[in-house]
Amino acid sequence: MISRPSGSFHSLSDEDKVGIRDLVGQGVSLRQAAMRLGCNYIHAWHYAHSQHLIDYRPHITNPQLIEVGLALVESGVTVGAAAARVGVNDDALRRKAQQAGMVKPVSRYQRTINSTNLRVIYLRLRLGSLSKKDAAAATGIDDRKASYFEKGVAGIGTNHARRLSFVPAGPAAKAYNKLMSRLLQVNGAIEPARRPKPQLPPGTDPYKSISPRYLTHLDRVAIADLRREGLSVREIARRLSRSHSTISRELRRNHSADGPYRPEAAQLKAVARRARPQLGKLMASPRLREYVIEGLRAQWSPEEIAGRIRHDYPDDQEMRVSHETIYEAFYLEPKGRLKDLGLSLPTGRIRRRKRWIQSVVATP
Repeated sequence: MISRPSGSFHSLSDEDKVGIRDLVGQGVSLRQAAMRLGCNYIHAWHYAHSQHLIDYRPHITNPQLIEVGLALVESGVTVGAAAARVGVNDDALRRKAQQAGMVKPVSRYQRTINSTNLRVIYLRLRLGSLSKKDAAAATGIDDRKASYFEKGVAGIGTNHARRLSFVPAGPAAKAYNKLMSRLLQVNGAIEPARRPKPQLPPGTDPYKSISPRYLTHLDRVAIADLRREGLSVREIARRLSRSHSTISRELRRNHSADGPYRPEAAQLKAVARRARPQLGKLMASPRLREYVIEGLRAQWSPEEIAGRIRHDYPDDQEMRVSHETIYEAFYLEPKGRLKDLGLSLPTGRIRRRKRWIQSVVATP
């Protein structure tokens, strides 16, 4: 029989001990119980083990499961995927695989780069309106790691007892910082007054009118002036020939951090929000992305792929893609840029032909 860990819990009062027993008995986790009672978690952990309030799961690795995991790694499965499939510790399987010469040791810096790339994929999925559970499933991570990604922290030590802010590394570090700040703002983790001023892409003219559908800078100046005069939202909408819901939404979304509506800040916020990262359909669905990649490797045209997938998956509505989406994913960086994988279209082109050039050539 394996003995439980033992340690002191001298800082716990009688009320703390009673509270721990009651909360854990109600199904509350030990960490949450310690936070609610305001007591030391390590001492609460020792006390819970001394009273057999929680299960003890020692870090013992089954040699037979390790052998099964090594067989999967040898067949081409990644260490993380093999460990998750077999149900063993990732680090234990990696050590055995390194000793067997199946994988090369990875430096701590390279692991940080790999984690940064994985977090960028997860954040793009989350900002693309996917739920935390769906984004975790698409990225291939568990719920605990998704919670770390959500908060921008990393677990340190045994059982991830310490949680420190994650410091990104590599080429994707800048993208990670932007996406992480955006997700924290969306989740309300950053107070409005502490949020930085919106940064626009280089060369963007924030005062350029792009469509009559959108409010211009002059419209926002008029809204601020009429609002200071005490006019109602419907009266402002009538004078600007706009819908009252447009004016109400503008005042609600683009007001300054301290309350008043300022046209300059509102214009910058609107333009920055217009340039927010959009997630492509192929990036949100790894299964659909793999199908398209295999089709391009077989030298199918995007039109052929879009038609063939309906025959291969007649009842799966998620496996649907238009040829234009494939073209965008092939050329554009935010959509996946599939041509960077060494793929090419059946015509052999890796650059997109301008439509206006085609029309000029076709004109007699």
